Amino acid sequence: MAAGLIRRQDARRLAGWLTRIAIIAVVAPPEDDLEAALDTVLLPLLDP
Repeated sequence: MAAGLIRRQDARRLAGWLTRIAIIAVVAPPEDDLEAALDTVLLPLLDP
């Protein structure tokens, strides 16, 4: 976060969201491209 690569916010909250997204991707993966779906979800969260 100090390098400006990840937006400054509660790190615990970010870790929780990433964990939830990973579990959902394993349990119920999207029907189409997994990488594209994760890009759509994760890039806005990690955009500085």
